[in-house]
Amino acid sequence: MITGLSLKSCIACICNGVVKEEDVAKIFTGTLANTREEFVIIIEDYSRSWWAKYPQKSVEMALRFWDSGKIEQPRVHDKVPFSYENGIWMDENQTVLQYDNNKNLVSTGEKVKLANYERWV
Repeated sequence: MITGLSLKSCIACICNGVVKEEDVAKIFTGTLANTREEFVIIIEDYSRSWWAKYPQKSVEMALRFWDSGKIEQPRVHDKVPFSYENGIWMDENQTVLQYDNNKNLVSTGEKVKLANYERWV
């Protein structure tokens, strides 16, 4: 299982078929939505910009992650969201996953550089 570090980018990767939805354990995001309704407002906005290529598919997918408890929002808990510097996906060992020439996610062997992540694992 892998963990996503950007709602916008991770949903886009899944919609593009680069990552399988069932391989994602959770996605951390800097959003601040206390309710499903608030989350819908955010992702509908994303569907008009970041996800304009696949608006309905992306909204439905993001809601599946929300409904299954796989969206983590540190800001909801008055925590500073962490930032990532070197990748949007990581494995169980907090190792960066990046795309090879065949668009496969492969480990770089490099640890993800995150601020505040240890509070959420």
